Amino acid sequence: MSLIFRTILLILTISSFVYGLEPAEVLVLANSDIPESLEVAHHYIDARKIPQENLLALELGPRLANDISRENYQAKVALPVMNYLKAHDAQGKIKCIVTTYGIPYRIKNIDSGKIDQSLKRKLASRRLEYFNKVKSIYAELVRINPRNSASKELAKFKTTGQLLSKTDAQLKKELKRISSLPNTAVNKSESRAYSRLYRRFYGYYSWTRIIPKLLDVDGSGDYKEVLGHQLKLKQASEKKISLSEKLDSNYYESIAAVAGEAKSLDLLTMQEKRLSGKQTLAALDSELSMLKFGDYELYRWQPNELKDRLFWLDVKTIMVSRLDGPTAVIAKGLVDKAMRAEKKGLSATAYFDARGYSGNKSKGEFEKYDSSILRAAEHFKKLGWRVKVENTEKLFPANSCPDAGIYCGWYSLKKYIDSFSFVDGAVGYHIASWEAVDLRSTESGEWVPNLLAKGITATIGAVSEPYLSAFPMPDAFFSSLCSGKQIVEAYYRSNPYNSWQMLLIADPLYRPFPRD
Repeated sequence: MSLIFRTILLILTISSFVYGLEPAEVLVLANSDIPESLEVAHHYIDARKIPQENLLALELGPRLANDISRENYQAKVALPVMNYLKAHDAQGKIKCIVTTYGIPYRIKNIDSGKIDQSLKRKLASRRLEYFNKVKSIYAELVRINPRNSASKELAKFKTTGQLLSKTDAQLKKELKRISSLPNTAVNKSESRAYSRLYRRFYGYYSWTRIIPKLLDVDGSGDYKEVLGHQLKLKQASEKKISLSEKLDSNYYESIAAVAGEAKSLDLLTMQEKRLSGKQTLAALDSELSMLKFGDYELYRWQPNELKDRLFWLDVKTIMVSRLDGPTAVIAKGLVDKAMRAEKKGLSATAYFDARGYSGNKSKGEFEKYDSSILRAAEHFKKLGWRVKVENTEKLFPANSCPDAGIYCGWYSLKKYIDSFSFVDGAVGYHIASWEAVDLRSTESGEWVPNLLAKGITATIGAVSEPYLSAFPMPDAFFSSLCSGKQIVEAYYRSNPYNSWQMLLIADPLYRPFPRD
């Protein structure tokens, strides 16, 4: 093995397995107009010996606000942070941002009223055009095989999702039938008609992988034309043409040629939803993680590039954690409790509250998370912890969980149960929607503010409906934490999405367990 290869392997190994966030790699954000925000920031900087120049004070107003508009986020948060990084962090040393009490934690939906109405009309027209194109594919499938009961559903399509899903299913069903027909002139004609529909829906490359192998058709002569469409798409990407330019050109026709009319319809529908402002709301911290990604789709989420990543090289994602809660005192306490636990060592009781779904495949995603909770419990048992598991649809009763160091459970929506007495350094989260909507109030019954008020040191929650799949799998998160990783890294290794609803509330440097 050459010296160069060994050196590269060593660097990759260190990057992958011995990654550790240093205080100098943390940027702390505070609201300069709220004294308590600056207090939390300075308390953290002093406690963790973070360089003073790693504090960025933002002018966000004297009111303790939960929400910020998308426009104000871009102007008053994202732009100042980017300017700071350009001026002070040319080498990309900053790997983590800490937001503090006093900084809004949720970005509002895009205000559709501020969007060019003529653009919205043009987009709606183009989406309807491709909706009808895909609908015509479905109608032709019915014509090819009129015996199919699908004809009854033709007039019922109201949403893009419904149309795409049923057309996809019908194409796959028909492929089985047509590919099994005897080789006659009539059947060849039917195969060619089906082939055209398949190509229109899925695009040229999907067509070449499937259809010529199963049916007696040939479309190889169209390869140069498809390459031309690919070149147009590449040029459009390099020039970063606007949505208006895409709608006025043959951009979506090129998409259809390469990837199918279904893809064009899907993209147009996504753009229309984005212009409507729907589901563009996000946790501010989650959006900050995407700061270096430039222009990206704001509708719903983006995949987290750090999840399950083997090598932490050449990444754009900035990890973000928050020091916040019902009061500034609680926010500062997150740091103090974490540091005390690091000195003393975290050793207490682990509580896992499943619902008895494990092994019941009919529960789908619910079964996966329930099984994950049980696997996390087994992991702590192997580490020698005292572990208590509740594996029915009941939850741990009030005041029944003393000496709590670890907690994970579900599903008591916005109905916190005061079951736990937390030790310093305790880590836990409750898997349920909307549990951090009112992060700074214990009046709502939400789990995140109540867990913080009751003494937990680190937790995770959603500022709006996240859908179940947005939560880190418990076994992945806790096993990463137990291997000696700092909590922010354990979170980002298991967090599925960024530009979405989830918050990590913790001192990101907190390392509850020694390195494995």
